[in-house]
Amino acid sequence: MPQVFVGRQPIFDANLNLFAYELLFRQGNHQQAGVIDGDQATAQVLVNTFLEFGLEQLVGNHLAFVNFTRNILLSDELPPFPPDRLGIEILENEVLDEDLVNAVEKLPQKGFTLALDDFVYDPIWEPLIAAVSLVKIDVRSLTPSAVQEQVHIMRRCGKQILAEKVETREEFETYKARGFDYFQGYFLSRPEVISRETVPVNRLNTLQLLAAFQNPDIDVDDIEELVRRDVSLSFKLLRYINSAFFALTEKVSSVRQAVVYLGLGPVKRLTSMLIVSEINDQPQELMRVALVRGNMCERLCQKADGAEPDSYFIVGLFSVLDALLNLPLSRILEQLPLSEKVTTAILKQEGLMGDALRCTLAYEECDWEKVEFAELSEEALSEVYAESVRWSWAMSSLLSVTV
Repeated sequence: MPQVFVGRQPIFDANLNLFAYELLFRQGNHQQAGVIDGDQATAQVLVNTFLEFGLEQLVGNHLAFVNFTRNILLSDELPPFPPDRLGIEILENEVLDEDLVNAVEKLPQKGFTLALDDFVYDPIWEPLIAAVSLVKIDVRSLTPSAVQEQVHIMRRCGKQILAEKVETREEFETYKARGFDYFQGYFLSRPEVISRETVPVNRLNTLQLLAAFQNPDIDVDDIEELVRRDVSLSFKLLRYINSAFFALTEKVSSVRQAVVYLGLGPVKRLTSMLIVSEINDQPQELMRVALVRGNMCERLCQKADGAEPDSYFIVGLFSVLDALLNLPLSRILEQLPLSEKVTTAILKQEGLMGDALRCTLAYEECDWEKVEFAELSEEALSEVYAESVRWSWAMSSLLSVTV
């Protein structure tokens, strides 16, 4: 069976809560010429999502949107997948006729959520507009006045509206004010840069803790003292170390024991992850992005027999700090005692660590031509990504516990 990647792009509501994911087709070998047809692309996304990766592992308990072609919509039987978990996107270039309208009108009765993709209003679409609950508007392909006109029309039709290709936090705020309900794009990966003279106290505490744990001279006594000061951090660290991830034969009840069992490097890495997870005024999905990036960079290192997997993890994890802390990444890293190659990897994506981060970001943004690392096969890269996503969901449940 040809190897395929499944791309994910998160969809958020106006409060930046995760609403759904759009799942995207990835051709098995981007070096080979030829374009796969839409029917096969949709079929492979569905097969890989539900049968290979597992829906829960890719999207948790959220809705998964997939592009459906006319032929699949007109087929006698849709794939036997749970309608309450699958959102069907109808593309703007499909031939609109009575057969398509009749097929689409039956889907909401079966429990499917329907969306029109890359939509621009035309009266001929009104039969389908009546059947869908969500309309996706490419805000970069229209002028501001045209976008607002689409919003007004869809509001009169009683439809929810999604802004596609939102690339900055500023754009998110703009389209939120214009009445959009949902948002999709790279704005989490490209956060706004907030200019200010001082760092807020809660951000400063986080940076100080991160700096302490990245200090190459830190020892067990220092770690014990720092963790002891934070009840939540201490609880989460011990809970994580005693989880099934490590399957230790004896229960670990102190940081010193954890260092004995796992080593100083892994404990420093785990604690850094937990510190980042305690930034609780940002969308939870941001933390999952950080976990996927960190774990994927680490796994890429291991697959390529590289050294310093802990540093690779930090490169991926810390690449999200600008979005988590609402500060420029360069300014954050200035305050952390990281090695030059780690800093360069995060800021410039240079060196082997930078290559791993670039590969991870390309996968995240579905930029398939850049999904490559250290001559690893596409099968290996696909496996790494799937494992990282599964790990991030399991880890999120551990990190979400508070005291």
